[in-house]
Amino acid sequence: PIGESFNSEIAKYDVTFPCPPEYEVVMTGIPEVTGSTYHSVESNVRDFTIMLATHHSTYVEDYNGLLITVWGNSDLSNDFALVADQTKSIIDYYTEIVGPYPYDSIDICLFDIAGAGGMEYAELITCNVDEFYEHPIVLAHELGHEWFYLIIGNDEYAEPWIDESIASYISNLYMESVG
Repeated sequence: PIGESFNSEIAKYDVTFPCPPEYEVVMTGIPEVTGSTYHSVESNVRDFTIMLATHHSTYVEDYNGLLITVWGNSDLSNDFALVADQTKSIIDYYTEIVGPYPYDSIDICLFDIAGAGGMEYAELITCNVDEFYEHPIVLAHELGHEWFYLIIGNDEYAEPWIDESIASYISNLYMESVG
């Protein structure tokens, strides 16, 4: 119910998604938008995710060719640049110790997610708003999954300890590096 996936092969997705205009669409990749139709072609991803929201704000930044988009309630928008800065810092650190971030975009979605700290999808991270503010390691942990499960895969449903342990380890290394 909170989105845990299963072991999936890397694939190429070609997705066209019509959506009522009152919704904002967050999806894997950088979609082409024509009217209220979204189209995305993504290669080398383990899953493809589409999220719908209403009445949310966004912050978009190009960071050396990486499109960072932060999504959330309008009352949080003053913190969106901070979220983007933390995302850049974490990605830079992981790139240095593990290897380069292989995608062209990352969406960080700050929403109320009952019963979860966050969740990882290809090029899309969700963080529970309360967890983000109370436990900054959540963003680092979920971004760690971009490498460990989404690039270096395992069966995260049957053996979650594999990717969870490595994502926890590198997020702890990151937190130690920034004090």
